[in-house]
Amino acid sequence: MPVWLSNVLALCIGCFIALLLCEFGSRFVLPLGTGVVRRAADGERLRGWLQAGRTYRQISSEFDARTTITAAGYRAPAALGNPDVVFVGDSFTFGWGIDDDETFAALSCATLHLRCANLGAPGTGTVDQVARLARYLKDQSWRPAEVKLFVFAMSATFSAGNDLFDNYLSARRDGATGEGTAPDASRAKPVVAPGLMERLLGQRRFVLRHSNLVRLAKYYWGPALRATLVPELDRIRLDESLRITHGALAELDRLSAEYGFHLSIYLIHPVQDIIRRTAGDTLRLLEAIAPVPVRPTAQLFASDPKRYYYAFDGHINPAGSHRIAELLIGSAQPI
Repeated sequence: MPVWLSNVLALCIGCFIALLLCEFGSRFVLPLGTGVVRRAADGERLRGWLQAGRTYRQISSEFDARTTITAAGYRAPAALGNPDVVFVGDSFTFGWGIDDDETFAALSCATLHLRCANLGAPGTGTVDQVARLARYLKDQSWRPAEVKLFVFAMSATFSAGNDLFDNYLSARRDGATGEGTAPDASRAKPVVAPGLMERLLGQRRFVLRHSNLVRLAKYYWGPALRATLVPELDRIRLDESLRITHGALAELDRLSAEYGFHLSIYLIHPVQDIIRRTAGDTLRLLEAIAPVPVRPTAQLFASDPKRYYYAFDGHINPAGSHRIAELLIGSAQPI
């Protein structure tokens, strides 16, 4: 065997052993959990986010948040009758990693003395969110003065939790979703195979579950890693996602006319959309398909985006929630 090849093999073996030592050493020195655990007051570990009438803690390496689900199955506070304002969205609206009284829905409604209902549901896209709202309007006989939809999206990439991508994936499931179908959503089909980087990132949960070193890297450099590693989005899937999202927004606009509420739409960005300076592109694309003007939030975090997002988790933290609440309070119209 050539000397240079022996040296390369020795270097590779040495690096592998060093990584193994660092991996096992980190598990003793700086161990990190793999995700969020939901535990009730009696220690019971819960599976779902929206179990009616339950109070539990969201626990991770970055937060320990008290979470109350009302008897009607949505995040506290309870509307206690007909709500003035209904908040609709995904985990960002729900308040992932944030105490009951620090979600932007709770903060703004407490300051403005409004009765509010937070229908934010983790893991949903706009299609499911609109269907969830329609069920509550019908089943609870709600007649709110205003509905605020918060879209979490980035048009440059398909990042985890992106409402645009969630809508695309929902429509691929035989044109159906867990809670409803957007108009014409059944036309959607898997038109583009994911690229190599996208497939590799698809294995991130497996890697994070088994490597404390990777978890530490994400904990300390999460925003930078997201901005660097998440691959660019192909135009074909973006257009399909926007078409499906447009159908969901059209249904929401129809509900607005039927039930007589004022509709507001806000855009919340992944931290990498702000770091990459592509937030304006996302806003323009969403505005092109929205029935009402879209209100941006990127300007709230532009000066120091890492301050307002959990590094490991990627959701906004209490500081970010307060910033959005300030925007809602400052732009509130009399009800």
